[in-house]
Amino acid sequence: MSKGKTWQDKARRVVRAYPRLHAELQDLQRMSVTPRLSGMPGGGEAGRATEDAALRQLPPDEQTAHDAVEHALRMLRLHRTAAKRRRLVELVYWRATHTIYGAGVELGVSEETAQRWNADFLLCVQSYLSARW
Repeated sequence: MSKGKTWQDKARRVVRAYPRLHAELQDLQRMSVTPRLSGMPGGGEAGRATEDAALRQLPPDEQTAHDAVEHALRMLRLHRTAAKRRRLVELVYWRATHTIYGAGVELGVSEETAQRWNADFLLCVQSYLSARW
């Protein structure tokens, strides 16, 4: 396969994009807490601003990517080592300050364990994606 086309590479790209996608989704769903000061009438019809804000989503592919990482993070919570596994993902993908080996050293686990945790997380992301895409 050509570079960047394996399922692992796709899953890595999705995981790296998660912080941006999560921030964009939160911005979409954020409600204004200040009144409009334009002086123009509000329309007079009944509105459901809270429900409308909660239902706003990213474009379909981006929403699926976001949801895949959310799903994998929920699955992480089932492990006894959940905090360390999440920290590995944070160091390697979101902060991009460590290699998998370096994150393993920081977390006090072997390189093999860090590699396995990484592979488990990427597989969980990919399994969600392949079920949706």
